[in-house]
Amino acid sequence: MKLAKYFSKIPLEKRKEFISAMSEQLSKSTVSIRSYINGHRSIQAQDVKVIVELTNKNVSKHDLRPDVFSLEDEAA
Repeated sequence: MKLAKYFSKIPLEKRKEFISAMSEQLSKSTVSIRSYINGHRSIQAQDVKVIVELTNKNVSKHDLRPDVFSLEDEAA
């Protein structure tokens, strides 16, 4: 699942909390997190693991960075 789709499924009242948690764990601004979600900015490869964990594995490494992580990496 793409990050934007995952985010759209979060209840409106919980979205700000999700952005804040992601911002804190990645040490990025909320503006950067929103850019990640909206696809305006590429997610850094080193941040992928944290995002996968924050989304309870609903968003895969391949979904976030298909240029770095192949579908075979998902099985690992």
